[in-house]
Amino acid sequence: MRHRREKLWTALFAAAFFLGVSAAVWAVAWVDPFFHFHAPRTGEYFYTLDNQRSQNDGITRHFKYTGLITGTSVTKNFRASQAEELFGGRFIKIAFDGASYREVNEAVARALERNPGLRTVIRGLDLEYILAPRDEMWSADLTLRPVYLYDENPLNDVHYVLNRDILFSRVIPMMIDRGKSGFRPGITDFDRYDRWRLSPDWFGPGAVLPDGLEELVPGEPVHLTAEQAEEVQASVRQNLTDAADRYPETEFYCFIPPDCMGWWYRKVEDGSVYAIVEAERVMMEEIFRHPNVRLYSWNDRTDLLGNLDNYTDTVHFGEWVNEWILTAMKDGDGLVTQENCEALLARELDGFLHFDYQGMLN
Repeated sequence: MRHRREKLWTALFAAAFFLGVSAAVWAVAWVDPFFHFHAPRTGEYFYTLDNQRSQNDGITRHFKYTGLITGTSVTKNFRASQAEELFGGRFIKIAFDGASYREVNEAVARALERNPGLRTVIRGLDLEYILAPRDEMWSADLTLRPVYLYDENPLNDVHYVLNRDILFSRVIPMMIDRGKSGFRPGITDFDRYDRWRLSPDWFGPGAVLPDGLEELVPGEPVHLTAEQAEEVQASVRQNLTDAADRYPETEFYCFIPPDCMGWWYRKVEDGSVYAIVEAERVMMEEIFRHPNVRLYSWNDRTDLLGNLDNYTDTVHFGEWVNEWILTAMKDGDGLVTQENCEALLARELDGFLHFDYQGMLN
């Protein structure tokens, strides 16, 4: 009799466990807060967009869009609505903090493969990563990147559907919110997704260079080596132009984010400014071979780069600069061509070498 009761309790426990696991799997797959299986059910739940590396891939899988804005954290303050007004279509925005050229390219390539209607890609090409190896990925802890959300292997989806944090921090609260009075379903829009806004106190010389700058002593010139030039060219091909060639009907609007003169001060100080400008030339020459890729640069605009009121650190600028960049690209302002690139690079290098760095602190 006792043995029969033990078997019964074991069977009941196993059944309860199975039902609990099944319910958890169903709930995560049904709500799907990271859009791994389907588009958001915006008529039933409210989806908060707040996790780049968990949600961006699902966004490119299942959302409807004809335009894409992407890049590192400097692209977070772009407004999809402004891009739609200027370029037409329907835009999504997926930024990746600290992303290498390869990581951004993989996101673009997946978007192009999944969405044959993608016609416009707006992408930043940060000079901070121009000399990085072509296969370099995110510089932060790669264990934080949920690879199981990116691949096509259904077996490792167990890491998603049986993820305790996702179930209790996302899915269940979303289900509970649905039953609250006044609840409105929907989703974070792509103007607000990842957008950061800081008070004026977080901008200006005191925020960007709180310790000021010593009198500049230029370092010994460090030039681009032949091996580095080959790697830059290979990186641009692998991480930009190969995709552009595969999708000739898609227009790529690429821009070099305008790092402030405080950033360039350090490059003049250590002599690497020469190598970076020379790497720019390699990148430009490769891009010129591809008619559906446009490149924009404002690195000769020391009035922009030298105004520290535009910046909160040496690379991150306010949302008004993002708005200006979109308008400038649409108007052709800053377009780099085979005819003007040498003059542009000469002005750029001369500006970095002879800029009044002390004066911008006043």
